Order: sequence, then structure tokens, then C-alpha cells
Amino acid sequence: MRRNGSFRAMHVLSSTRIAPRMQRLRLTGNDLHHFDTDANLHARAHIPARWDADSLETFRAFIAAESCEGSELVATRYYTIRRIDADAGWLDIDFALHDTEGPGCRFACTAKAGDICGLSGPCGLGIKRANRYLLVGDETALPAIARITENLGDTPAVHTFIFAEPEYFRSSVTNPVSPKNAWIPGEERQSFLSRLDELRSAHYSPDDPHFIWIAGERTLVRALNPLLSLTRKNRLLCVPYWGKNDG
Repeated sequence: MRRNGSFRAMHVLSSTRIAPRMQRLRLTGNDLHHFDTDANLHARAHIPARWDADSLETFRAFIAAESCEGSELVATRYYTIRRIDADAGWLDIDFALHDTEGPGCRFACTAKAGDICGLSGPCGLGIKRANRYLLVGDETALPAIARITENLGDTPAVHTFIFAEPEYFRSSVTNPVSPKNAWIPGEERQSFLSRLDELRSAHYSPDDPHFIWIAGERTLVRALNPLLSLTRKNRLLCVPYWGKNDG
């Protein structure tokens, strides 16, 4: 990681379990206004890669000095800025918690008020203006889906398909029982994927001013590609957030 103008040393203000498998950290720092944009929804979080006492002490010193280029003690992960109040100096990041614990999950579950991490960016494109929206993703895409739908307000033509177990993640969404939110648990995944051509043909055409946003685990994103065949490239955003074998 390079020291640059977008880097901020952040401190944990609070940690809240907002759903059985979703942890929210509120981070505070100075001069966060460049993160407050809908053009870029995400940021790079620079968190501990090792958890022994000596490594954590060195990590904290690196982050505080805003200079930890090439350090093996720093893990960098990408997360959605769920909410931000730049004037008040805080932002929220939601962490989906998986059975296999990586650096992000561990930091989210163990962080306490006063702990330090780094943040840089923003990065990751937002959506474009359209008459209709289709948002599809897994549990790691939920923070972005929630932010997008909140920003769109009461736009009637927004439909979301969420590939996650609702009992683990439903309470992390502002309006989880909205008819626009369709939850696709594991046992229904293959049935849904077999109907992609039907969904695409019934609702979307090249001349329709719509926008399709897809994000999540790599194999899921690949399986959803048929949804994009009738959509112009400037009317879609398709991003693999992670892979099951990622560290």
C-alpha cells in the first residue's frame, strides 16, 4: 500500500451485530468528504494480516504513520461504504461473516472501540440512471444493494434477487420484507438459475433504459451471465467480489 492523499487512519467507534452473520463497524477519521460520493461505493480497508501481539503493535504504528507500503502485516480488502456522515467524521462498513474466517471476518468480529485500521479510495463504480433496475448478489453484495436501493428511494421499478439465507442476513436490509426483495436460499439457487432466460426475455430488452447490477461470489456471478446477453455494456455492472478459495 502506498501513502497517498486518499489514505486515512481510522478508529473503530462502535461494533454492532446487525444480523446473525453481518457485523457493522462504525469508523471515525478526519477529512472523509472524498469518500462521500455515489459515483464510487466502495473503499479499500487495510486491516491486520497477523494477530500476534508484536505484529499488531507494528501494524498500528504503520497505519498511524500512514505508511505501510509492502508490509506483510497489512491485508487489504474491498468493502462497501454502507453509510457516511463526512461532516460528523464517521462511516459504516458491514462485514458478511463466513464459516471460514479470513482477515476481514476476524477484524470485524474482534474489533473494539479505539482499534485502528486504514482506509483508502473510494473505488468501485455506482449505478447509472435508468427507468428500471435489476440488482442481483449474494450476502457480500447486500451492503451495496441496501445502499443503492436507499439512494433510489421509492423508485417503483427496482427488483433485487439476493442469494443468501434470509434468517442470517434479512435484518441487515432496511426494508427486508419489501416485495421487491426476493431472497434465494441455497436450496432454490439452481431452480432460479434455470429460469434466467425467462426472466431476461420477459423484463429486459436492448432498447429498454434499464440497468443491471450483479456482484458476489465468482461462480455465482459467472452463472448469472445469461442475464446480460440483451443488455448493452453501458447498462450493466458485473463484479466478482470474492472466490470460495480466497484467503
